[in-house]
Amino acid sequence: MTGKKAVRLLPGMVLALLAPVLWTSAAWGADGHLEGAVTFRGEGRAGVSVEVYLEKKKQAGGTPFGMTESGAGGRYGLTLPPGEYYLWARESAPAFGPPKVTEYPRNPVTVRSGERTVLPDLGLVEVGRESAEPIPAETGISGRVVIAGGPAADTTVMIYDGKAARLMGPGYAAMIYTGPDGLFEAALAPGKYQVAARKRREGGAAGFLRQGDFSVDYDGNPVTVREGEYTDTGDLVLHEVDRERLVAEEARRAGGGSPTRIAGTVIGPEGKPLPGQYVFVYRDQGMIGRPDKVARSAGDGSFSFDLSAGGRYYLGARSTIGGPRQPGEMAGRLSGSPDSSVEIEKGSRAEGLTIRMEAVW
Repeated sequence: MTGKKAVRLLPGMVLALLAPVLWTSAAWGADGHLEGAVTFRGEGRAGVSVEVYLEKKKQAGGTPFGMTESGAGGRYGLTLPPGEYYLWARESAPAFGPPKVTEYPRNPVTVRSGERTVLPDLGLVEVGRESAEPIPAETGISGRVVIAGGPAADTTVMIYDGKAARLMGPGYAAMIYTGPDGLFEAALAPGKYQVAARKRREGGAAGFLRQGDFSVDYDGNPVTVREGEYTDTGDLVLHEVDRERLVAEEARRAGGGSPTRIAGTVIGPEGKPLPGQYVFVYRDQGMIGRPDKVARSAGDGSFSFDLSAGGRYYLGARSTIGGPRQPGEMAGRLSGSPDSSVEIEKGSRAEGLTIRMEAVW
Protein backbone atom coordinates (compact mmCIF):
# COMPACT_ATOMS: atom_id res chain seq x y z
CA MET A 1 0.00 0.00 0.00
CA THR A 2 1.18 3.51 -0.71
CA GLY A 3 -0.28 5.03 2.48
CA LYS A 4 -2.02 7.80 0.54
CA LYS A 5 -5.62 8.83 1.14
CA ALA A 6 -8.39 6.48 0.01
CA VAL A 7 -11.35 7.66 -2.02
CA ARG A 8 -14.50 6.90 -0.07
CA LEU A 9 -17.43 5.61 -2.12
CA LEU A 10 -20.38 6.18 0.14
CA PRO A 11 -23.34 3.92 1.12
CA GLY A 12 -26.23 3.51 -1.29
CA MET A 13 -24.07 3.51 -4.45
CA VAL A 14 -24.85 1.15 -7.28
CA LEU A 15 -22.30 -0.65 -9.47
CA ALA A 16 -19.58 -2.96 -8.22
CA LEU A 17 -17.69 -0.27 -6.30
CA LEU A 18 -17.65 -1.62 -2.77
CA ALA A 19 -13.88 -2.11 -2.45
CA PRO A 20 -11.92 1.02 -1.51
CA VAL A 21 -9.98 2.54 -4.39
CA LEU A 22 -6.62 4.08 -3.52
CA TRP A 23 -5.06 7.20 -4.95
CA THR A 24 -2.00 5.54 -6.44
CA SER A 25 -0.05 5.36 -9.65
CA ALA A 26 -0.89 1.66 -9.98
CA ALA A 27 -2.95 0.41 -12.93
CA TRP A 28 -6.54 1.66 -12.88
CA GLY A 29 -8.08 -0.99 -15.17
CA ALA A 30 -11.29 0.31 -16.72
CA ASP A 31 -11.41 3.26 -14.33
CA GLY A 32 -10.06 6.75 -14.95
CA HIS A 33 -8.25 9.14 -12.67
CA LEU A 34 -8.79 12.81 -11.79
CA GLU A 35 -6.25 14.85 -9.90
CA GLY A 36 -5.49 18.46 -9.10
CA ALA A 37 -5.11 20.84 -6.17
CA VAL A 38 -7.38 22.87 -3.88
CA THR A 39 -6.20 26.42 -3.18
CA PHE A 40 -7.29 29.50 -1.27
CA ARG A 41 -5.89 32.84 -2.42
CA GLY A 42 -3.34 30.98 -4.48
CA GLU A 43 -2.00 28.70 -1.72
CA GLY A 44 -2.55 24.93 -1.50
CA ARG A 45 -5.16 23.95 1.08
CA ALA A 46 -4.90 20.57 2.85
CA GLY A 47 -7.78 18.84 4.64
CA VAL A 48 -10.47 19.98 2.18
CA SER A 49 -13.26 17.57 1.19
CA VAL A 50 -13.31 17.01 -2.60
CA GLU A 51 -16.64 15.51 -3.66
CA VAL A 52 -18.15 14.22 -6.92
CA TYR A 53 -21.85 14.01 -7.72
CA LEU A 54 -23.78 12.33 -10.52
CA GLU A 55 -26.04 15.30 -11.18
CA LYS A 56 -25.75 19.07 -11.33
CA LYS A 57 -26.22 20.80 -7.98
CA LYS A 58 -26.62 24.41 -6.90
CA GLN A 59 -24.52 23.68 -3.83
CA ALA A 60 -22.47 20.89 -2.30
CA GLY A 61 -24.31 18.70 0.17
CA GLY A 62 -26.22 15.48 0.49
CA THR A 63 -24.54 12.15 -0.31
CA PRO A 64 -21.79 12.44 -2.92
CA PHE A 65 -21.00 9.55 -5.27
CA GLY A 66 -17.40 9.60 -4.07
CA MET A 67 -15.05 11.81 -2.11
CA THR A 68 -11.49 12.25 -0.92
CA GLU A 69 -9.53 14.82 1.07
CA SER A 70 -6.77 17.11 -0.15
CA GLY A 71 -3.31 16.47 1.22
CA ALA A 72 -0.03 18.38 1.29
CA GLY A 73 -0.03 21.35 -1.06
CA GLY A 74 -3.76 20.91 -1.56
CA ARG A 75 -3.23 17.89 -3.84
CA TYR A 76 -6.03 15.37 -4.31
CA GLY A 77 -6.77 12.38 -6.52
CA LEU A 78 -9.95 10.46 -7.41
CA THR A 79 -10.17 7.10 -9.22
CA LEU A 80 -13.63 6.70 -10.77
CA PRO A 81 -15.54 4.65 -13.36
CA PRO A 82 -15.84 6.31 -16.79
CA GLY A 83 -18.59 8.92 -16.95
CA GLU A 84 -19.49 12.53 -16.24
CA TYR A 85 -19.27 13.98 -12.74
CA TYR A 86 -19.91 17.27 -10.96
CA LEU A 87 -16.96 18.25 -8.80
CA TRP A 88 -17.06 20.37 -5.63
CA ALA A 89 -14.61 21.20 -2.84
CA ARG A 90 -15.53 22.45 0.62
CA GLU A 91 -13.88 22.92 3.96
CA SER A 92 -15.47 21.83 7.20
CA ALA A 93 -17.06 24.76 9.04
CA PRO A 94 -14.27 26.82 10.58
CA ALA A 95 -14.18 28.13 14.14
CA PHE A 96 -13.59 31.61 12.82
CA GLY A 97 -14.98 33.32 9.74
CA PRO A 98 -17.17 32.09 6.86
CA PRO A 99 -16.89 28.57 5.38
CA LYS A 100 -15.00 28.09 2.10
CA VAL A 101 -16.43 26.22 -0.89
CA THR A 102 -16.13 26.05 -4.66
CA GLU A 103 -17.58 24.27 -7.69
CA TYR A 104 -15.36 23.18 -10.57
CA PRO A 105 -16.15 25.93 -13.12
CA ARG A 106 -16.23 23.55 -16.08
CA ASN A 107 -18.60 20.96 -14.62
CA PRO A 108 -19.32 18.29 -15.65
CA VAL A 109 -15.86 16.75 -15.85
CA THR A 110 -15.44 13.64 -17.99
CA VAL A 111 -13.60 10.58 -16.71
CA ARG A 112 -12.34 8.29 -19.48
CA SER A 113 -11.34 4.65 -19.11
CA GLY A 114 -7.66 4.26 -18.28
CA GLU A 115 -6.92 7.99 -18.63
CA ARG A 116 -5.32 10.36 -16.13
CA THR A 117 -6.75 13.90 -16.17
CA VAL A 118 -5.11 16.79 -14.34
CA LEU A 119 -7.62 19.55 -13.60
CA PRO A 120 -6.99 23.27 -13.00
CA ASP A 121 -6.81 24.36 -9.35
CA LEU A 122 -10.05 24.46 -7.40
CA GLY A 123 -9.96 27.94 -5.85
CA LEU A 124 -12.02 28.10 -2.64
CA VAL A 125 -14.26 31.12 -2.08
CA GLU A 126 -15.54 32.40 1.28
CA VAL A 127 -19.30 31.89 1.48
CA GLY A 128 -21.14 35.20 1.21
CA ARG A 129 -18.11 36.97 -0.25
CA GLU A 130 -18.17 35.53 -3.77
CA SER A 131 -18.59 38.98 -5.35
CA ALA A 132 -15.93 40.67 -3.24
CA GLU A 133 -12.75 41.79 -4.93
CA PRO A 134 -10.01 39.22 -4.31
CA ILE A 135 -7.27 40.31 -1.94
CA PRO A 136 -3.86 40.30 -3.65
CA ALA A 137 -1.39 37.73 -2.36
CA GLU A 138 0.90 38.75 0.51
CA THR A 139 -1.04 41.95 1.19
CA GLY A 140 -2.24 43.20 4.58
CA ILE A 141 -1.22 44.28 8.08
CA SER A 142 0.89 42.44 10.66
CA GLY A 143 2.32 43.26 14.06
CA ARG A 144 2.63 42.22 17.68
CA VAL A 145 0.70 43.16 20.81
CA VAL A 146 2.67 43.33 24.06
CA ILE A 147 1.81 43.88 27.70
CA ALA A 148 4.22 44.53 30.59
CA GLY A 149 7.15 43.85 28.27
CA GLY A 150 5.92 40.44 27.12
CA PRO A 151 3.61 39.08 24.39
CA ALA A 152 -0.14 39.61 24.86
CA ALA A 153 -1.81 36.36 23.82
CA ASP A 154 -5.54 36.04 23.00
CA THR A 155 -5.89 39.79 22.47
CA THR A 156 -8.54 41.13 20.09
CA VAL A 157 -7.11 43.21 17.26
CA MET A 158 -9.66 45.26 15.31
CA ILE A 159 -8.86 46.88 11.97
CA TYR A 160 -11.14 49.67 10.78
CA ASP A 161 -11.41 51.78 7.65
CA GLY A 162 -8.92 54.63 7.58
CA LYS A 163 -11.72 57.20 7.84
CA ALA A 164 -13.53 55.60 10.80
CA ALA A 165 -14.42 58.23 13.42
CA ARG A 166 -14.34 55.80 16.39
CA LEU A 167 -12.38 52.59 16.79
CA MET A 168 -15.13 50.62 18.47
CA GLY A 169 -18.14 48.50 17.57
CA PRO A 170 -18.58 45.82 14.87
CA GLY A 171 -17.92 47.99 11.80
CA TYR A 172 -14.39 46.67 11.33
CA ALA A 173 -12.72 45.48 8.15
CA ALA A 174 -11.09 42.60 10.04
CA MET A 175 -10.89 41.20 13.55
CA ILE A 176 -8.27 38.71 14.62
CA TYR A 177 -6.82 37.27 17.82
CA THR A 178 -3.17 37.24 18.72
CA GLY A 179 -1.39 33.94 19.19
CA PRO A 180 0.75 32.88 22.18
CA ASP A 181 3.57 35.08 20.85
CA GLY A 182 1.30 38.13 20.63
CA LEU A 183 1.62 38.21 16.83
CA PHE A 184 -1.24 38.99 14.45
CA GLU A 185 -1.64 39.12 10.69
CA ALA A 186 -4.66 40.15 8.57
CA ALA A 187 -4.97 39.86 4.79
CA LEU A 188 -6.45 43.12 3.46
CA ALA A 189 -6.98 44.88 0.16
CA PRO A 190 -4.69 47.85 -0.53
CA GLY A 191 -5.87 51.03 1.21
CA LYS A 192 -5.76 52.92 4.49
CA TYR A 193 -6.78 51.38 7.82
CA GLN A 194 -6.77 52.07 11.55
CA VAL A 195 -5.66 49.47 14.08
CA ALA A 196 -6.70 48.99 17.72
CA ALA A 197 -6.27 46.20 20.27
CA ARG A 198 -8.31 45.34 23.37
CA LYS A 199 -7.68 42.75 26.07
CA ARG A 200 -10.64 42.33 28.39
CA ARG A 201 -10.19 40.71 31.76
CA GLU A 202 -13.24 38.51 31.14
CA GLY A 203 -11.98 37.51 27.69
CA GLY A 204 -14.87 38.90 25.64
CA ALA A 205 -14.46 40.65 22.29
CA ALA A 206 -17.21 43.20 22.84
CA GLY A 207 -18.88 45.31 25.48
CA PHE A 208 -17.83 48.27 27.60
CA LEU A 209 -14.23 48.35 28.77
CA ARG A 210 -13.95 47.96 32.54
CA GLN A 211 -11.36 48.43 35.22
CA GLY A 212 -8.65 45.82 34.75
CA ASP A 213 -9.06 45.78 30.96
CA PHE A 214 -6.28 46.87 28.59
CA SER A 215 -6.40 48.82 25.36
CA VAL A 216 -4.29 50.53 22.70
CA ASP A 217 -4.94 52.48 19.51
CA TYR A 218 -1.99 52.30 17.14
CA ASP A 219 -0.23 55.68 17.22
CA GLY A 220 0.72 55.31 13.54
CA ASN A 221 -2.91 55.30 12.34
CA PRO A 222 -3.90 55.39 9.55
CA VAL A 223 -1.84 52.50 8.18
CA THR A 224 -1.26 52.34 4.44
CA VAL A 225 -1.44 48.86 2.89
CA ARG A 226 0.22 48.41 -0.49
CA GLU A 227 -0.24 45.50 -2.85
CA GLY A 228 2.24 42.68 -2.41
CA GLU A 229 3.45 43.57 1.07
CA TYR A 230 2.42 43.31 4.71
CA THR A 231 2.67 46.60 6.58
CA ASP A 232 4.24 45.91 9.97
CA THR A 233 2.93 48.02 12.87
CA GLY A 234 5.70 46.84 15.17
CA ASP A 235 4.74 46.46 18.84
CA LEU A 236 1.36 47.71 20.04
CA VAL A 237 1.83 48.26 23.77
CA LEU A 238 -1.32 47.71 25.82
CA HIS A 239 -2.08 50.05 28.71
CA GLU A 240 -4.70 49.78 31.42
CA VAL A 241 -7.82 51.72 30.53
CA ASP A 242 -8.04 55.18 32.03
CA ARG A 243 -9.68 54.97 35.48
CA GLU A 244 -11.06 58.53 35.36
CA ARG A 245 -12.74 57.86 32.06
CA LEU A 246 -14.19 54.63 33.44
CA VAL A 247 -15.60 56.41 36.49
CA ALA A 248 -17.25 59.00 34.25
CA GLU A 249 -18.64 56.26 31.99
CA GLU A 250 -20.03 54.27 34.90
CA ALA A 251 -21.67 57.42 36.27
CA ARG A 252 -23.25 58.12 32.88
CA ARG A 253 -24.57 54.61 32.62
CA ALA A 254 -25.87 54.64 36.20
CA GLY A 255 -27.71 57.88 35.53
CA GLY A 256 -29.20 57.21 32.12
CA GLY A 257 -28.52 53.61 31.22
CA SER A 258 -28.27 50.38 33.15
CA PRO A 259 -25.66 47.72 33.96
CA THR A 260 -28.17 45.14 32.73
CA ARG A 261 -26.13 42.36 31.16
CA ILE A 262 -26.53 39.09 29.29
CA ALA A 263 -23.55 36.79 28.65
CA GLY A 264 -22.83 33.29 27.45
CA THR A 265 -20.90 31.06 25.06
CA VAL A 266 -21.20 30.09 21.40
CA ILE A 267 -20.55 26.39 20.75
CA GLY A 268 -20.42 24.18 17.66
CA PRO A 269 -22.16 20.87 16.87
CA GLU A 270 -19.65 18.95 19.00
CA GLY A 271 -20.05 21.26 21.96
CA LYS A 272 -16.72 23.05 21.52
CA PRO A 273 -16.51 26.86 21.89
CA LEU A 274 -16.57 28.80 18.61
CA PRO A 275 -14.64 32.09 18.50
CA GLY A 276 -15.26 34.81 15.92
CA GLN A 277 -19.01 34.24 15.45
CA TYR A 278 -21.40 37.18 15.13
CA VAL A 279 -23.93 37.19 17.98
CA PHE A 280 -27.12 39.23 17.54
CA VAL A 281 -29.64 40.60 20.03
CA TYR A 282 -33.16 41.48 18.88
CA ARG A 283 -36.28 42.74 20.64
CA ASP A 284 -38.41 41.13 17.90
CA GLN A 285 -38.98 37.36 17.92
CA GLY A 286 -38.65 37.17 14.14
CA MET A 287 -35.01 38.33 14.36
CA ILE A 288 -35.28 39.99 10.95
CA GLY A 289 -33.59 43.16 9.81
CA ARG A 290 -31.12 45.23 11.78
CA PRO A 291 -30.38 43.78 15.25
CA ASP A 292 -30.39 45.93 18.38
CA LYS A 293 -26.85 44.85 19.21
CA VAL A 294 -24.05 42.85 17.58
CA ALA A 295 -20.94 41.35 19.16
CA ARG A 296 -18.38 38.76 18.16
CA SER A 297 -17.54 35.74 20.30
CA ALA A 298 -14.11 35.79 21.93
CA GLY A 299 -11.34 33.20 21.66
CA ASP A 300 -13.08 31.01 24.22
CA GLY A 301 -16.46 31.41 22.48
CA SER A 302 -17.77 33.84 25.09
CA PHE A 303 -19.94 36.88 24.39
CA SER A 304 -21.61 39.58 26.48
CA PHE A 305 -23.94 42.54 26.02
CA ASP A 306 -24.65 45.53 28.24
CA LEU A 307 -28.27 46.55 27.78
CA SER A 308 -30.00 49.85 28.45
CA ALA A 309 -33.19 48.29 29.79
CA GLY A 310 -34.75 45.08 31.02
CA GLY A 311 -37.24 43.01 29.04
CA ARG A 312 -37.29 40.07 26.66
CA TYR A 313 -34.40 39.67 24.21
CA TYR A 314 -33.96 37.17 21.37
CA LEU A 315 -30.46 35.83 20.59
CA GLY A 316 -28.96 34.23 17.50
CA ALA A 317 -25.57 33.86 15.84
CA ARG A 318 -24.06 33.54 12.35
CA SER A 319 -20.60 33.10 10.85
CA THR A 320 -21.10 36.11 8.58
CA ILE A 321 -22.89 39.40 8.85
CA GLY A 322 -25.36 40.84 6.35
CA GLY A 323 -27.38 39.17 3.57
CA PRO A 324 -29.25 35.85 3.55
CA ARG A 325 -27.71 32.73 4.98
CA GLN A 326 -25.40 30.95 2.57
CA PRO A 327 -24.92 27.18 2.11
CA GLY A 328 -22.32 25.91 4.55
CA GLU A 329 -22.57 28.93 6.83
CA MET A 330 -22.76 28.29 10.56
CA ALA A 331 -25.88 29.60 12.28
CA GLY A 332 -27.74 29.04 15.52
CA ARG A 333 -30.06 30.36 18.22
CA LEU A 334 -30.17 30.51 21.99
CA SER A 335 -30.50 27.03 23.49
CA GLY A 336 -32.79 26.11 26.35
CA SER A 337 -35.61 28.42 25.26
CA PRO A 338 -38.40 27.47 22.81
CA ASP A 339 -38.35 30.91 21.19
CA SER A 340 -34.60 31.63 21.67
CA SER A 341 -35.33 34.38 24.17
CA VAL A 342 -34.19 35.44 27.61
CA GLU A 343 -36.09 37.75 29.93
CA ILE A 344 -34.11 39.96 32.26
CA GLU A 345 -34.94 42.68 34.80
CA LYS A 346 -33.27 46.05 34.63
CA GLY A 347 -30.03 46.10 36.60
CA SER A 348 -29.68 42.31 36.74
CA ARG A 349 -27.55 39.79 34.85
CA ALA A 350 -28.39 36.69 32.82
CA GLU A 351 -25.19 34.68 32.40
CA GLY A 352 -24.27 31.16 31.37
CA LEU A 353 -26.35 31.31 28.17
CA THR A 354 -25.52 28.96 25.29
CA ILE A 355 -25.92 29.44 21.54
CA ARG A 356 -25.42 26.20 19.60
CA MET A 357 -24.46 26.57 15.93
CA GLU A 358 -24.83 24.14 13.03
CA ALA A 359 -23.85 24.35 9.36
CA VAL A 360 -26.72 25.43 7.08
CA TRP A 361 -27.02 23.46 3.84
